[in-house]
Amino acid sequence: MNSKVKTKYNYELIEDYLNGILDSKTMSEVKHLLETDEVARGIAQGILNMKERFDADESQMDDYLSQTLEKKQKLINDYSSQRSSLRIIKIAAAVLVLAVSTFAIYQLTQPTLNDVLAYELSQPYEMFITSRDGEGSLDHALVTYNNGNYAEVFNYIQNTHTAQSSFLKGLSYLYLEEYESAITELQSVANSDSRFEEQARWYLAIAYLQTDEPEKAKAILAQIKGNPNHYKAERAVEILDLLK
Repeated sequence: MNSKVKTKYNYELIEDYLNGILDSKTMSEVKHLLETDEVARGIAQGILNMKERFDADESQMDDYLSQTLEKKQKLINDYSSQRSSLRIIKIAAAVLVLAVSTFAIYQLTQPTLNDVLAYELSQPYEMFITSRDGEGSLDHALVTYNNGNYAEVFNYIQNTHTAQSSFLKGLSYLYLEEYESAITELQSVANSDSRFEEQARWYLAIAYLQTDEPEKAKAILAQIKGNPNHYKAERAVEILDLLK
């Protein structure tokens, strides 16, 4: 996908699409986004409503948007303010739609389960190179993974079965949205006595939530919650609250 479209809820990009000033490839990609994503369509409709309201006076529209965002800022809690730029863009977009539509796309007072999962999946786990075993080895798989080329990871470690390689495969499947395969790999690591067990357990819970298996996820999250030293203990509590 064109790098311009990687930030999914980009207000200016969608506005440029509506104005017809993007290159043909990006126009096609944004068109596909609008056809397949309800939130993006809501943002586009909000932009159109604002343009109609202000007779295409962009300066007046921007002033109104700024005032609205300022008024709604108090509704954005600490969670959202500390998260990724993607989350902030989504909140700003939601406020835009709220200001000009008869319904709100998001409940701005607290994150939803989908918000938390989207954030977790938008922040890939960083894997460090620790081996030095030659050409076409785990080192290459790790570099490929850290570059975001998840599908290519398997070219280097398809027949490797260490805890690290299984964890790497599981993460790659997870970010490729091949959740069943991710579960298989992550389960093997979560049940092992390795230095990746703690991380694998967390991502296994995420995978279960993505496959709509909340009870399995709850069991893992409860274990994580019970271990205050787990690096995701606080987030596990947050998700468990959202699953009630």
